[in-house]
Amino acid sequence: MHNGDSSGYYMHVVSLFVNQDIGDYTKTIDTYLKYNPQVPDPRKDKYGVRKTSKDKYYIKYTLGVGLMEIPAFLIAHAYASVSSDYKNDGWSQPYLFAVNISKVFYVLLGLFFLIKILEIYFKRSTVALTILSITFATNLFYHGTFLTLAHSFLFFDFCLLIYLSIRFYESPGKIKALAIGGLVGIIALTRVPEVVSLLIPLFWGVYNKETLKT
Repeated sequence: MHNGDSSGYYMHVVSLFVNQDIGDYTKTIDTYLKYNPQVPDPRKDKYGVRKTSKDKYYIKYTLGVGLMEIPAFLIAHAYASVSSDYKNDGWSQPYLFAVNISKVFYVLLGLFFLIKILEIYFKRSTVALTILSITFATNLFYHGTFLTLAHSFLFFDFCLLIYLSIRFYESPGKIKALAIGGLVGIIALTRVPEVVSLLIPLFWGVYNKETLKT
């Protein structure tokens, strides 16, 4: 399912780890087209890679999703490298399977942290109903099972960010602060306007003038 936006995000990973053709992407795109001959060439498609004034190419998609796909990619790459059935080119079935499964993992992990958050404020029956509703009555289920886009990854990022913000104010520390800063960075790299996520840890617990002063 690596067509359109999903292939754009993932192309960063293949280019870096397999072909080392950043700025050109010839090998990465040629291999991609070999597996997906029905799609437009990203170099010719106005929604694909863009050409710079220095005759180089850049991928218009941000790096966040690709960064979060790296663990799954590396597992698939290790398997494909020793397998006689698949090529270790970044686009064969082990890679697609691993990366597609990774988004399910991130959604489940996001739900885990969301449960931890809600349990602080609500009784278990309310938490259970909320989790079931979010999982099956919103577009989270669709994005977590059918599409490999930014949504599933951002869901995890925001759940973890809220959880870390709560824990930071309970017991401040440098490691927690660095984790929050790194997570906000990944969120911004995933979708640039989401840099406003920084407001969550900055203003957590602020609801009037007194708490703002505190």
